[in-house]
Amino acid sequence: MVVQARLAPEIETELECSMSDSQVVNAAKSEALELLYADAAGIGICIECWAIHYGGVEPDAANYRCEVCGLLGVWGLEEALIAGFLD
Repeated sequence: MVVQARLAPEIETELECSMSDSQVVNAAKSEALELLYADAAGIGICIECWAIHYGGVEPDAANYRCEVCGLLGVWGLEEALIAGFLD
């Protein structure tokens, strides 16, 4: 199974435009909520680096390894919403 992870487009430009940490987090949360409400399947978000993971993440996933930062912070979007990470 291949899992693709990437930072949200707003976050990828962080190095160029010097977004604050809160702006990076808010951009990732916004994209995650848009994907959740669009009923995208297999999507997760890392609560450590805020990378969006496309494919291979179950809705109730918690603490999967992130391919961007290497930490155990990937949650399924539904589970992240329930746990309060996408407020």
